[in-house]
Amino acid sequence: DGYLALTRGMVAVAAGDAQEAQRYAAEAARRLQEPPLTLLLSAQAAQLAGNEGEAERHFTAMLQRSETEFLGLRGLLAQAVRRGDRAKALTLAERARMLRPNTPWLLRELFSLQTAEGQWHAAEATLAQAIKAKALPLEETRHRRAVLIFQRAETAAADAARQGEALKLAEQAVALAPDFTPAVLLAARLQQARGKARKAVKTLIEAWNQAPHPDLAEFYLTLHEAADPAMRLARVEELVKERPEHPESRLLVARAAMAAGDLPLARRQLDALIGDRPKAAAGPRAAKLMAELEERQYGDGASAREWLLKAATAAPDPAWSCGNCGWQGAAWNIRCPACGSFDTLHWRNPAAAAPALLTQAPPA
Repeated sequence: DGYLALTRGMVAVAAGDAQEAQRYAAEAARRLQEPPLTLLLSAQAAQLAGNEGEAERHFTAMLQRSETEFLGLRGLLAQAVRRGDRAKALTLAERARMLRPNTPWLLRELFSLQTAEGQWHAAEATLAQAIKAKALPLEETRHRRAVLIFQRAETAAADAARQGEALKLAEQAVALAPDFTPAVLLAARLQQARGKARKAVKTLIEAWNQAPHPDLAEFYLTLHEAADPAMRLARVEELVKERPEHPESRLLVARAAMAAGDLPLARRQLDALIGDRPKAAAGPRAAKLMAELEERQYGDGASAREWLLKAATAAPDPAWSCGNCGWQGAAWNIRCPACGSFDTLHWRNPAAAAPALLTQAPPA
């Protein structure tokens, strides 16, 4: 009868029937007199009924027995996470890891808590353990390692005495994630600062071949700011030669061509970029360039004003966007400014329906 009550109680929990789950939990506890068998059911029934205090009492009681300690820790950890008590959650997660060090869900939860608290070294160690336990997909672990190493590189770069260490770390991050723009930019800046301008150019070209990005273009141009406009155009064409049809490549070549006075080349690039699409689909940067080109090449002020109007109402250009909450912004952060999630910002085209999010401040 006790085992039957236990079984029925678990079924009631699965069905979401709080009242029935509590009734069978009490009956199972009375008949079996075996706390290891009934504590979990009692805790889950209490949670289902919304009685977190009673659930915590049952989970805490489970810590007193070796056979139920890990289950009790998991229940208490889940409660602490729901309450937002990260300090307690970290303590519980570390204790649980001592019992079962290679548990995938636990390593993921511990990593999330450590990154939320800014414990970057501890998070790196946990990530290394998660890789061994195959708790995360390989590509995801590579990118997360790159992000953590980049964070260390930024910290080192802020110290004038640690520039060599910062460069080494930044280059490690780039090796792990060649398309990770923030790490590429840091590596190139540090290379330039240490008198390695050619290496910085090579770093930017290799990154452009992986993932063209306007920030890469801006820094690349600064490396050639002493050259005349015609030479800068030649250097730009060198940068984009492996990805000439990418929108960022066309925009960059058009800018450089206009600066060099090669207006026909600029028009070919913008025409190829915009094509037969409606002007509103051109994107603000392309539309502004077209406005300038219309004025300079043909002196057509009316057409230029039309393009400027389209720039103001066009679908937004790509931005950093959070894959967790949808926040969008111009700058990358290790954590989303809105929801705080780790490594969820990706460079992508924002939804046309939400351009206002680009300038939306994160919640207090």
